[in-house]
Amino acid sequence: MTLSILLGTYFLTFKDFIFTTEPVFLGLFVVGLFLALSLNLKIQRYLFISEVMVFIPFLLFLTPETVTVVIALVYLVFSKRNRIIRAAFSYLMYSFGTFLYYLMPIDFLKIPTFVFGALCLNLVMNYFFSPLEIKKELKPFFLSAILTLTLSIVISFAYIFPEIKVSNLIFLFLEYSLVSYVMIEYIKHYNVTLIEKIEYENLKNEHENLLELRKIIYSDKKDVNENLKELMKTICKVSGFNVALMSLFDKSSDRVVRVAHHGLREEDFKRAAKNPPKMSDVIKYFNKRFNVDEVYFIPNGVTLFDSSLIFLIPERNRFEYENAWQPEDLLLVPIEDEQSNIIGYISFDVPKSGLRPTSHDLKFLRFVSWIVYEFLKKTPYLKYWISDQNVYLKNISFPEFIRLCENIIESSYSSVLVRVDIDNFDKINFEKGPEYAETISDYIEKYFYEKFSSISVFYKLTGEEFIFLFSNISKMSAINYLDRMREDVKQKFPEVTLSVGISYSEEREKSLQELLRESKNALIVAKKSGGGRTMVL
Repeated sequence: MTLSILLGTYFLTFKDFIFTTEPVFLGLFVVGLFLALSLNLKIQRYLFISEVMVFIPFLLFLTPETVTVVIALVYLVFSKRNRIIRAAFSYLMYSFGTFLYYLMPIDFLKIPTFVFGALCLNLVMNYFFSPLEIKKELKPFFLSAILTLTLSIVISFAYIFPEIKVSNLIFLFLEYSLVSYVMIEYIKHYNVTLIEKIEYENLKNEHENLLELRKIIYSDKKDVNENLKELMKTICKVSGFNVALMSLFDKSSDRVVRVAHHGLREEDFKRAAKNPPKMSDVIKYFNKRFNVDEVYFIPNGVTLFDSSLIFLIPERNRFEYENAWQPEDLLLVPIEDEQSNIIGYISFDVPKSGLRPTSHDLKFLRFVSWIVYEFLKKTPYLKYWISDQNVYLKNISFPEFIRLCENIIESSYSSVLVRVDIDNFDKINFEKGPEYAETISDYIEKYFYEKFSSISVFYKLTGEEFIFLFSNISKMSAINYLDRMREDVKQKFPEVTLSVGISYSEEREKSLQELLRESKNALIVAKKSGGGRTMVL
């Protein structure tokens, strides 16, 4: 900014500085600039510098250095956002235009040269601050330049009139107004056509990537993390965001677990994973105040954020147009289970359009979050939302449990699969009634949840038989846990004994099917030997 002011001052004082003090022209010029600032005229998603339509005819009556200074002052006073920066940049742009204006010896070309210099410097500055965006979208810049230069050539015909007459000026300004009107209508038509094209491309993109999401969900790949990377990448494609971060709530530790991402630098993701925020620091943003179509959008300036919740990416671009996405904006898409409990969320950032999301975008992201939940149900991350007693066991099918176990085994260095059976359950049910038998079954289920849910996943096959999988513990540790469980159950229900069958795998040497078969055989041996025993194969 300081450099812009210094360079601008050099260009402006290259020749004698002459400031026009005619109050009528100055007053009309300021009013025109103020109206131009309120005119929201865009080419594609770039704001058209509409003040050019005002200052071009005034260059017939005001010196270019007067135009430069007044425009900078008007930006400084009336601009709604980043007024100092915009004033400094406009000062540099039009100062360079003034420099070229005085270098041009032909009067007819002075105004077009002024405009050309300002546009060139505008392009240079945009390229300096947003090189990737400018490379991809040069068309709207060139279109803007052509329309602006056309206006400057039209007004320059004043220099070829043999004499200054009111009739000549009226004709000139009518012609200028007509060209300006055509230009504005063309820009509007261009944007409408562009929007239709963008909508078509978006629909096509959504269709293709939704099919890709389906492939990932039903993929046969064993590597969960690899599938998650592909999932996040495809979600970014289909949603139109460059950055996405998936997090889950770990209620046992009251922490937010970073699961996967796309678009972040690995060092940023690792930093976030090592310093997870508390659940309570995040949950407060999931309230009705920020709820839009079941998605939570917290715009910049509404509240202060914890630095661990969002990433301020220095390389991102900032644009000056209405509804532009700001670096501090926060978009959280909740991941919910079947009971509408929030078990995690996906935070999105850096939209490819540079705009804040529309209502359609938010509804679509809500649908995507459901797809993510369906995928996560088949991964070891399922353990993070085992929150309430029995909920986990009653809301997962046996095939889903099998898929979960397969993923756990693939990501663990050791696995212990256990089958537990209540001995003589039918006899207890007949002699003491089904209510008593159900009490025993519920107690064991509750015991599993309270004692082992942090180190295992489990499933209730029937009222008398349970199956659960320990991961990353030794076989002896599992046996000690189960012996303690049998003693506790015996103390609570003296007439009840448990038979236990155990199978063990280290370094993924056995598949889940082998573990299931061995544990079943071990359970059969334990029951045939009289029950109330633990058998290991």
